[in-house]
Amino acid sequence: MNFKDVMNRFVLISGLDPVETSQWSPICKEAMDFIQRRLRNETILPEDVSRLNAAAAALSYYRYCLYQGGGAPENVKVGDVSMETSGLSVEAAEQIWQRAKADVADLLIDDVNFMFRRVI
Repeated sequence: MNFKDVMNRFVLISGLDPVETSQWSPICKEAMDFIQRRLRNETILPEDVSRLNAAAAALSYYRYCLYQGGGAPENVKVGDVSMETSGLSVEAAEQIWQRAKADVADLLIDDVNFMFRRVI
C-alpha cells in the first residue's frame, strides 16, 4: 500500500484541506496497518494496491468521523446558547468503510473469530 495515495484519498473523502489532514496521518497509518495485518498473502499484486489504498482511506475516514463525534445534530439551540457541528455521519462513514472492505474481501482473511463445536 502507498501512504501518500491513502492520504490523498482520505482528503478526497473527508473534504478537509490537505494541510488540515496532516494531523490525521497517524489514523491513516493505523488503518493501513490494520488492513496489512489481515491480508491473506504478504505479497500484494500491483493491480490490488489501489483497492487496498481505497479501503485504508475509507477506514481512516470512518475512524475520523468516530473521533470527531459524528452523528451529533448539526444545529442545537437551548435558550440563548446555540451550537453548530460539522454534521459528520458515522453511519455514512461506516457504509463507505463496509463497501470498501467488501471490495477487498478476496484479499483479506475472514473476520470470523469463533467456531461452532460439539461438546461431548
